[in-house]
Amino acid sequence: MHIPYLTMSYTIAFYVHHHGSGHFMRCLSIAKCLVKDRNVILLGSGLKEYAHLIPDEIQFLNLPLDTPTITDTHYLEGTATESFHYAPLNVGGILERNMMINSLFQTNYPLLLVVDVSVEITLLARLCGIPTIVMRQHGIRTDLPHRLAYQSATMLIAPFNKTLETSAEEWVVEKTFYSGGFSRYEPVSEMNNIKPTGVGILIGAGGTSIDHNAIIHIAKQCKDLNFHVLGLTQPHQLPEIPNVTFYGRCHDIAQVLTKCTVVIANTGHNTVMELASLKKSLIGIPEERPFEEQLDKSKALLDIDGYLQVLPEQIYTTDWMSLIAKLQQSETELQQLIAKDALRKIADRLIGLGDSIFAKT
Repeated sequence: MHIPYLTMSYTIAFYVHHHGSGHFMRCLSIAKCLVKDRNVILLGSGLKEYAHLIPDEIQFLNLPLDTPTITDTHYLEGTATESFHYAPLNVGGILERNMMINSLFQTNYPLLLVVDVSVEITLLARLCGIPTIVMRQHGIRTDLPHRLAYQSATMLIAPFNKTLETSAEEWVVEKTFYSGGFSRYEPVSEMNNIKPTGVGILIGAGGTSIDHNAIIHIAKQCKDLNFHVLGLTQPHQLPEIPNVTFYGRCHDIAQVLTKCTVVIANTGHNTVMELASLKKSLIGIPEERPFEEQLDKSKALLDIDGYLQVLPEQIYTTDWMSLIAKLQQSETELQQLIAKDALRKIADRLIGLGDSIFAKT
């Protein structure tokens, strides 16, 4: 069926990866800047979990997961291929979600698709003739699937400063728009003259080595410091630790972190950017992730004042009191990662790209 370009009107859709909450928060932040100018749709698995955060004017399509279930009785891993990261055979969820995505392409044509992130979805869209914009992440991404996705994309976006670039591939760098960092928080402009002495421990949703045992170890080593733990609750079977307060899952971490100058956390992208926006110093623990994403980001941060690295295997051999004291006695420069106009710049780039592609002829 031929679908003609009739007007300059087009949709900007965002494919949101379901691992952790970072992809969703990033896409939502950009989408909010676009919704006054264009029709905006979020699509991904697990979006119902975040439905209360999505404004009414932003549509969302909840996709089935792409993993096999007990009903996939003919599931196979399939022949080995270097072309994809994940492409098993006979998984009903994959077939259903791809049909839903293709239907969305057809129903909302013409559109741009921002992919955050998936090689397979990027290539599916390109094969459907849909212009794609791929969100870049840190990590070693020189493998064939990433190269295919980056080559097929119309534009690449790095949601960080070019100073944090770690890729040695010139063509990737040249194709990338560097927006500068951003988060859901406005950058803190000033700090009180008296620094808070508390220490934050931030636990994300993507898996971490900062468990209760690690927290107990750190707190016992630093008995004169008060620790504020976001993302975990006090387990019933463990005795209360006098200098540790557990807050559980907090949608808004900013209020609790007003008690803290230093935060211990993993080095996921959104975590780093939120703490930079809030002008906190960070002891980063890069977790094992595909393509060494968190380790690569951590290495990129090492030359910035206000950042120190502790590897997961060093948690129980580190002098935590010395590290925390070092950061408490100095000023953080992490806020240089944040660009106040980053979201607007991305929105303008997307609209400019869409206008150039879909200009009425």
